[in-house]
Amino acid sequence: MSRNWVAYLVVAGLGCTFLNGNSAVSTSTNWKVVKPSDGKPIALLVKGNKRNYFKLNPNDELVVKVSGPNKLKLLARAVLSDDKEESFSFITNRDGDKRYHTARVAGRAKSVTNPSNDKEIIGNGRSVVFKVPDGDHEFRITLPDGAKEPIYIRFLTTGPKIEKKPVDYIAYLPLSYDKEVKLVVNEHEYIYYRGSESKPIEIEVNGPTKVKVVSRLEFDHTMRGEKQYRVQVSEGDQVILTEPVKTGVSGTATYSEKSSCVLGKGKDFYIEVPSGKHRYQIKSPDSSIGVIFRFYLPQRDLGNELSKDKQPRAGLLKHLTQNRTG
Repeated sequence: MSRNWVAYLVVAGLGCTFLNGNSAVSTSTNWKVVKPSDGKPIALLVKGNKRNYFKLNPNDELVVKVSGPNKLKLLARAVLSDDKEESFSFITNRDGDKRYHTARVAGRAKSVTNPSNDKEIIGNGRSVVFKVPDGDHEFRITLPDGAKEPIYIRFLTTGPKIEKKPVDYIAYLPLSYDKEVKLVVNEHEYIYYRGSESKPIEIEVNGPTKVKVVSRLEFDHTMRGEKQYRVQVSEGDQVILTEPVKTGVSGTATYSEKSSCVLGKGKDFYIEVPSGKHRYQIKSPDSSIGVIFRFYLPQRDLGNELSKDKQPRAGLLKHLTQNRTG
């Protein structure tokens, strides 16, 4: 991904700096990831580490709202047709009146993969940085007419970090599963759930909300060191999330009953649930390994689950705060 040259350009009225590869504006710049107002994050593996990107398809757009003074950095990765270098471009429009067309060339990034589509060829990262003036601004990113392949974009700003309030969670019972697995973590007992082909793990939830899921890999005697696996969420026939996870053996979690396996560290991921009732299936697509799951709902969204069209059963277990989510 790295390159030996960096080109800079400032455009009157908009102001932008072009960066090739992973070169940074300044070694002291503290970039913070921001999310567009729409679009679902897609986790790519970059040198074995998970990085959330947003996919920009032809005839679609991504919208990011940023307050200035600030800087907005777009790290773009093209989807390539083969291993050869290809040109790609995208259009950035600020507030409906400032427009810039960014054109770049990239070859295959051998250290980047898409766990949900391992046949996809993803290009090296190419960056552009926009100066954000005072006030609130909206950036709309689109592909030019005639574009055939999508690109992935990661958004970052230098703005102040927003402090997040602690979230109180309620443990949530799946609608269906194969077996309960009891664990002890730091002297507290937790119940996880294991699925099977005949009895997959399914949850039913009313949105809008965000379901917190904790997954743990079950290490057998053949597994050593850190391991990677994937978690996957489907609704009906549609896969809505495939996320890579890297984990090692847990130093605090043990099975309540004797087992030939050893537990991995608990790893969190989240399911963004839109309005309405939804039924999700959760599993690992890596069939040769064992992964168990535990589910939580924000306490503030409890009313969704107690609505008149939902039985009191609702799958709600004892109240747990953020530092007790096992």
